[in-house]
Amino acid sequence: MGRTYGYARVSSTEQNLDRQIEALLKYGVEERDIVTDKQSGKDFQRKGYLALKNQMLRPGDTLVIKEMDRLGRDYGAIKDEWLDIQRMGVDIVIIDTPILNTKEKSDLEKNLICSIVFELLAYTAEKEAAAQAELDRLKAEEEAKKAAEEAAASGEEQPKENKVTKIASGFLGVVVLIALAAGGGFYVFAKQKQKKQAEKEALDPDANYTEDKGDFEIPVEDEPEETDEEDTEPI
Repeated sequence: MGRTYGYARVSSTEQNLDRQIEALLKYGVEERDIVTDKQSGKDFQRKGYLALKNQMLRPGDTLVIKEMDRLGRDYGAIKDEWLDIQRMGVDIVIIDTPILNTKEKSDLEKNLICSIVFELLAYTAEKEAAAQAELDRLKAEEEAKKAAEEAAASGEEQPKENKVTKIASGFLGVVVLIALAAGGGFYVFAKQKQKKQAEKEALDPDANYTEDKGDFEIPVEDEPEETDEEDTEPI
């Protein structure tokens, strides 16, 4: 019967391994068989992990880990490590995700679990990328807001977009003033034209004053029609 080893990892020396070690002990791993690292999971060049894989694990053994990401953070590398461990004849147990456990499973089941693992890794990577993008967006918004508040408090010029807004507002004000002035000029012109028309009508009330042309048409009596012309229509 093979031995059971546990592996625990945190990213820095300031972090605590107690929670992971407690879970491993509860599962049944002997304390002497728990290997730890306090190092980033960006790759697998870790002293504890390399000793565990290359010197301690044997066919028939079981490797117990509390969470998948304790094995590593590079999901492409995790895939390669998972396959390597399986080829060594070592079973893998993920305490927090029992469905991924390969212990006492047939080869067919292990292959199925392997496929699930890879899909899970791809999904996790996508979710983490989306979460990181959202964090970056919120951070950028917060920094922009803080910069604007500091600039307003210190009386400094606002960012360029605010200056553009001010220029646009000023230009709009000028356009409005020009429109008002043009409207006033047209009103004066119309009043003068009406006055001129009234003066011309006062000079000759019977005149037919045409406003569009600004001139007079003196009425002329209609000439009588000649009635003594004979009908020349041939008979």
